[in-house]
Amino acid sequence: MRNAMMNHPSNISDALDILIVEDEFVDIEMTRKKLSRCAPRATLDVAKTTAQAISKLREKRYSCILLDLNLPDSVGPSSISDIRKTEKTTPIIVLTGFASPITVEEALKAGAQKVISKGDLNDMLLGEALAAACL
Repeated sequence: MRNAMMNHPSNISDALDILIVEDEFVDIEMTRKKLSRCAPRATLDVAKTTAQAISKLREKRYSCILLDLNLPDSVGPSSISDIRKTEKTTPIIVLTGFASPITVEEALKAGAQKVISKGDLNDMLLGEALAAACL
């Protein structure tokens, strides 16, 4: 499935199924826009809680999970651990507003492949993270 475009490494030409786990409308829309530019063929589903994410993961196989760590039913890396109980192999990329070194370390230990601060998020960074984690 490695098929990232050579001239634009952040533009993924593969059709990915991505689950966005985020409860803030603005952040969902920001992520959608960035994905439309770096992974234009991606299909997106949204879960607003960890429980909704787990339910969706039981019904469908995803290429990648984009996960916020501050959700109504979980805070911090516990959401990663909860998801890993149901889905052990789907790559998780954490998108967080609080990417302190401790948060990053805990998220990676819990099973995330990458942690990106929402403040640093751009098309290229998201595309590179998806390519590294999912393809």
